[in-house]
Amino acid sequence: YIARGVESKVANVIGTGIAPNGLATNEAEVNALWADWTAIADADGTFDLYGMMAAAYRAMVLDGEVLIRKRPRRVADGYTVPLQLQLLEIDWLDSTKTGTQGGNTIIAGIEYNAIGQRVAYWLFDQHPGEQVSMRKGRAASKAVPADSIIHLYNPGRPGQGRGVTDLASIIARPRDLETYD
Repeated sequence: YIARGVESKVANVIGTGIAPNGLATNEAEVNALWADWTAIADADGTFDLYGMMAAAYRAMVLDGEVLIRKRPRRVADGYTVPLQLQLLEIDWLDSTKTGTQGGNTIIAGIEYNAIGQRVAYWLFDQHPGEQVSMRKGRAASKAVPADSIIHLYNPGRPGQGRGVTDLASIIARPRDLETYD
């Protein structure tokens, strides 16, 4: 039931994808660039842009948040638009990273400057759930500038730094029904 509800929510919010409607004088050229870019926007090559929208929204509903990393590309790489996006499960964020760094404060993997602006996200160099090679050891996290990250979540209160799954309020009832069954 929950999986079907999540898929219905994704279908109702994202549908087949949210597309812009250009009003530029060179609208045909802009639309052609958009069409080219949507096909190659995923740095991992799994989705087109519209599939990424659905996957990102689904992750936000299930996990409460998702990270989208901007991956600039060189002009020599041959992309018509030299930018790709990479969807990252929230597990990539080092939520154990807390403390100070050069006058900034790090809370649950997000680094803030003195006036509370996000300046970096501490991301692991590999997914922490993946098998780690014996030579490399434990996954390490590094600061990635905040302007390279889109942190997609739905803050429920002012100043909320991290997301909460939409399922938090209902998860006990399905567990109880499963136990009853």
